[in-house]
Amino acid sequence: MRASSLYTATNARHLTPEEVAETFIPVPQFIQLTKRSHSILLGPRGCGKTTLLKMLTRPAINSWRNNDGGGSKQIMSPEFEAIYVPSDVRWAQEMLSIEKSKRLDSNNMAVLQRAYVVASLIRAWIDAISYKLNNNKEKQIKVSRALTAMDSEAKAVSPR
Repeated sequence: MRASSLYTATNARHLTPEEVAETFIPVPQFIQLTKRSHSILLGPRGCGKTTLLKMLTRPAINSWRNNDGGGSKQIMSPEFEAIYVPSDVRWAQEMLSIEKSKRLDSNNMAVLQRAYVVASLIRAWIDAISYKLNNNKEKQIKVSRALTAMDSEAKAVSPR
C-alpha cells in the first residue's frame, strides 16, 4: 500500500480488495449492504462508494477479518457472492482511442464495447470463483467432480 499522510486521499479504485481492507472502518451503510436486499449506492466522488463495493468481496472481507483482531466478527458475510468489476474512465479512453483511429464503424464499435464489458465480467467472475475455491479444498473436489461428469456426459452425447 502507498504511504499516505492524514491529508492524502486514497482512491480505492487503485487498490486491491486486501489493501482496502487494511484501513476499512465499517459504517452503518456497509452493514445494510451486506443484507440480502436491493440497494442503491449514490454519492459524490470520493465519498467511499468504491470502498464499500470492494469491501463486499470475499477477499476484502476475509482480509479485514484476519487483520481486525476480532472487532469485525460482529458483521456477517454477505448472503451473496460479490464481484467487483471496475468500469471507469479507462474503458471510455480505450474506446475513444479505437473510435478515433477510424478502424471500426459504429456497429462494430458497439459490439466491441459489449464484448469488453462481458470479458470484464467474466474475468471478475473467474477471479471470485478462483478465490473461493483456493480457500476451500472440499469445494475444489466437488467442482472438479462436477466438471469431470459434465465432460463425460458431453463426450457420451457428442457424435463422432
